[in-house]
Amino acid sequence: MANYISIIPDGEIVDALLTTVQNSNLSATHKITRSATLVIAASDSSAKGKAQADYVCDGINDHITINAAIATLPTTGNVTIPGSREVLEANQGGNILLLEGSYQIAGAIDVSGRSNVTIEGIGPATVIYNTATDGSHAIQAINTGAPKNRVVVKNLTVVGNASSGDGIHLREINYQKVEDVYCLSNGGNGISIIGDTEAGAAENKIITNVQCLYNKLDGLHLESTGSVIAVHETQISNSHFEENYRYNVGLFKTIDIHISNCSIEDGYGTFDLYSENGYQLKITGCTVEGNASISGGTTIISGSEIHHLEFPGSTTLIAVGSSISLFTSTFSRVYLSGSVVSLNGTLTITGGGVMTGCELRTGGSIAINLAGTTTDFSMTGNRTYQLNVAFAISGTPTSTRLLISSNYMRTSSLTISGLSVVQLSNNMIIGSGSCGFSDISDGVLQVSNNVLSNYTITVNATCSLTSKQILDNLGGVINDNSV
Repeated sequence: MANYISIIPDGEIVDALLTTVQNSNLSATHKITRSATLVIAASDSSAKGKAQADYVCDGINDHITINAAIATLPTTGNVTIPGSREVLEANQGGNILLLEGSYQIAGAIDVSGRSNVTIEGIGPATVIYNTATDGSHAIQAINTGAPKNRVVVKNLTVVGNASSGDGIHLREINYQKVEDVYCLSNGGNGISIIGDTEAGAAENKIITNVQCLYNKLDGLHLESTGSVIAVHETQISNSHFEENYRYNVGLFKTIDIHISNCSIEDGYGTFDLYSENGYQLKITGCTVEGNASISGGTTIISGSEIHHLEFPGSTTLIAVGSSISLFTSTFSRVYLSGSVVSLNGTLTITGGGVMTGCELRTGGSIAINLAGTTTDFSMTGNRTYQLNVAFAISGTPTSTRLLISSNYMRTSSLTISGLSVVQLSNNMIIGSGSCGFSDISDGVLQVSNNVLSNYTITVNATCSLTSKQILDNLGGVINDNSV
């Protein structure tokens, strides 16, 4: 067997070899490949950065230089993906890397008409200053009528002024991403995602690790403008929206939006979070310090805190493990579980509802109206304090059923009128308060096995019951005046 001797140069020789390689004039075919297609330096980037850049801005109308670089990216290619409605466009696009420094722009950095393009900085030190006073956006990709795919904006800061447009404006793009971006003081929205057609803005939008502050309209704005819901399947995560002037987050005709681990607070408008004509909105692990208004299909809230929540249009609400203050709203159905809930105003329920395992309080006297053709509502296993609720019917429902069971209720008052079937059973009710039943005609009432302390239950003479059971209640006062 042959013997081999490995000779390893000492440290000084290694350093000398590296220096020789770095200083050598390598031909174009031997240059080390870098991750960005094109590198652009600002007028105040480092000397080293400028020396390595493909383009160097002069600090005046830098968008012209950046757009010139974008114009050199490939635009050919069209490879269809089997089973997909979009195309890969494999030979299109590229990466534009903006080095550290200040980029002064008076018009948009424009990626319209292109797919597979990334506009990337090196972090917060890459700052784009939009000096435009005509409403021009800072970064835009507008593809109305001709949707494109996969545009990414990341790792930079956008600063506007009161007369500029949006910080980032993306219209009719599938599979887009905005990440690690600061959008500050823009004259429009911080970030706008617009869809005109389902084919143009259908799915897979990711907005993560962004901060939008001091923008004159919304911090984040998602909107479908056409006759169909075009903006959906959007992930908004790990982001902060604060002190924007209209809404911190504004959603208009959207579907399947998931907002997770975000703080939404201290907006200057009426609502910090506003969703109009939306469907399948999921809010997970978020804090909304101000008001929130949500209308449309189903809303799921988990592990979140919302200080003022209202639903002006009929919706289904599912809230689990959250802390919410629920104000005057209309629901098709409502399910509250394992949450701390403050009830305020009037809640109208047209389908049904469940409150279980919650801590319930009221901000004064509230009304829960059961409407619709047949409506059922149950409160089981809750802890209540100063819960002052009037249960009644709204409209002319044919059947309304109410179950109040296995709750611990302290210093709470209930009035129940007009319902068809009512059961109040197995509750512990202590502290000053009362429960009154009235106007239950040809209905069924059971009041049984409750533990009462300093509490009065009265069945008024306006109740004409076909079936009644009032027994085995311990303590308190029971007044049965029914006929």
